[in-house]
Amino acid sequence: MDKYIREDSFYKDIKKYKDKSNITVHYLYDGKDITNEKDIKKYKDQDDYFKVCSIQAANIKDLKKRYSYIYDVVCDYLDKEFINKNICGFKDNICLSVKNNGHCPESKNGCCYGRNRGLCKNFKNGTCTIKSISCKLFTCRYLKKKKIRYKVNDIPLLKYFFNIRQKFIIDTSIFVDKKEMIELLLKNK
Repeated sequence: MDKYIREDSFYKDIKKYKDKSNITVHYLYDGKDITNEKDIKKYKDQDDYFKVCSIQAANIKDLKKRYSYIYDVVCDYLDKEFINKNICGFKDNICLSVKNNGHCPESKNGCCYGRNRGLCKNFKNGTCTIKSISCKLFTCRYLKKKKIRYKVNDIPLLKYFFNIRQKFIIDTSIFVDKKEMIELLLKNK
């Protein structure tokens, strides 16, 4: 069975149909019938992008595959946000927080270093070796004071596809890699 979603009721309808195994969800976008992200190449804005990704996610009926897809989309989005906007203001591995005395002065590599824990065990050769959605959502006190923050409910794929327990896990499971996170999400569905 097919269900068509229009702009005016998009997220209400996606929430209603996402877990129906016998339904294919369609999005009527600029006169096009969208059932997955490959059906459209260019999005007008970020909201359109998340709507098309939500259609793709709703049409993935295997929860493990759905969670993996959402995880990758959100991590890629957050990476682009932080890199393209240079949110942390890194220069010579020193972030804005350290430069402005908002973080421990001996820190290189920003939030990946903590005074009591040292350098994160997943940070090797100048890069993170895991894909942690919780780490990517995290913003330090310095950035929060500047009103820069990424909350779970600010990202539609997280807001509408996960329950309260799962959102808490996504928000608080710092240093947890994708595979372990997906298992946690599945156990708490």
